[in-house]
Amino acid sequence: MLAKSFVLMNRSLRIDDKLLRLHLLRLGIVAIVGFCLFLAHVSSAVVGAAGLNFFSQIIWTTLLFSTLAGATLFATCVTEEKEEQTLGLLTLANIRPLALIFGKFVPRLVTALMIITVVFPFTLLAITLGGVTWSQVWAAYWMLFAHVVFMGSVGLFFSVVCRNSGWAITFSVLALLAFFAIPPLASSFLSTAVSNGFTSAAPIRDAAGWMRDASAFVRTNEILSTGFNEGAFGTQVVSNLSAAGVICLLSWLLFLPFNKGLEASVEQVSVLDRGIRFNKQSRRAWRQAIIWKDFYQVAGGPTWWAIRVAALLPIAMVTGFTANDFALDWDLLEATGVALMGLTLFGAFPVESTIIAARLYRREIKEGTWPILAGLPLSIAHISYAKAAGGLLGLVPAAALFVFGGALAPSRVADWLIGSAGEGPALIVAVGYYLVLFAIFLHLTTLFSILVNAWAGVLLALLTFWLGGCFMGPIMFLPMMIISSSTAGMEDVAAIIIMLVYGTAILGICFGLQALIAQQLRSIAGRG
Repeated sequence: MLAKSFVLMNRSLRIDDKLLRLHLLRLGIVAIVGFCLFLAHVSSAVVGAAGLNFFSQIIWTTLLFSTLAGATLFATCVTEEKEEQTLGLLTLANIRPLALIFGKFVPRLVTALMIITVVFPFTLLAITLGGVTWSQVWAAYWMLFAHVVFMGSVGLFFSVVCRNSGWAITFSVLALLAFFAIPPLASSFLSTAVSNGFTSAAPIRDAAGWMRDASAFVRTNEILSTGFNEGAFGTQVVSNLSAAGVICLLSWLLFLPFNKGLEASVEQVSVLDRGIRFNKQSRRAWRQAIIWKDFYQVAGGPTWWAIRVAALLPIAMVTGFTANDFALDWDLLEATGVALMGLTLFGAFPVESTIIAARLYRREIKEGTWPILAGLPLSIAHISYAKAAGGLLGLVPAAALFVFGGALAPSRVADWLIGSAGEGPALIVAVGYYLVLFAIFLHLTTLFSILVNAWAGVLLALLTFWLGGCFMGPIMFLPMMIISSSTAGMEDVAAIIIMLVYGTAILGICFGLQALIAQQLRSIAGRG
């Protein structure tokens, strides 16, 4: 078994070594850490414990990007063999499930740990700057190691039970989001309930609190606190490694039941495609056929409209009930409306639009149908805008729920509008400025998803956007600070003028990215 596992490990490591996006990811992290080192050096003269600030930036950056990379990297361990229809060949070669899992999982683990080790030398600089102890260093890196192994086991599990990489990555991300988000919310909710007399919820509160402590994000706050002097093996490390072992064992046991005879299947129909088959009216295309196609294939159609509404409403109700101190009165409607507006504005809109941008062209490129679509008597711009319109229809439920939340909390909306009017047009310009900034991110996501794949496109877009913000942010806001300080009484006017100039420049960047996207699409159509 070991010999076969080592053969698979060697093959996987060689393939990963040739992937440009992984090298760019590591290079981008080093660039971010280098910029953080520059900021720490500049602030060391006026800020105490500059090393701790630098160390905190290193750990949070590594944690964020290892989470994003790990959630997508491990979920394709087995599904890539299924999609390439080589799983049956590996079975015929007498490679057992345990050897296959070991040979596919370990190389991905090595690749993910490389993200951690690439920033380790900078940690020594953080110690020399002061404010950081070796106990914090070892605790932080053991925390990152256990976190990556746990994420990898979750991705491996869904890679075993799912039939394609898209759904494996989706379920992995959702499972990790639930693990990191639900226990803290549940612990806060149940603590408030117990303090209000619901003593029977105390055991569940304690369990939720233990799961909250198993989160790497909670552990990071503890490690980076001043005066930390605990051991490296805390609750998070032990629980994450133990859970990873159990999940890997479960993946091995479920490998044959979920993959038996899979190589004989020819057609694999996704859940999004089944929505078209189950809806008889959807079989007739709209007058704008491209918009209709992408409404179902990218946005999910009416089926996923219902799923989005069914997911957001209960969360908003629970959040509103907690914010209203568990009181069943008319204020509960207002609290629920505020929660619904917050969930849609800061959660559903950015997340769903990012997913839509990442999926916009991947299906046609992956299945080789883009050259056929590009051969229609339509311009690339017409096809692209029609596809974007079809995908953006997926945001209709979030928009409707936002309006519904505003209807439940009209007094809060009125207060916000009155306050915004009092601040003048500067707020409107600022909101528009940040919207076009987000438009740049969506364009980057679309471009990188065309060049690599959907999830790696999101990761590279985040990295590029972060780097651009780190290097260009101070340069962009420095003139605003100078003009505002030198023109007494004209701060709002100066801010409006500068934001308009920057907004125009950002729109120019968006049009430039659209030209790059069109160029890549023409190149792919020409190769087809």
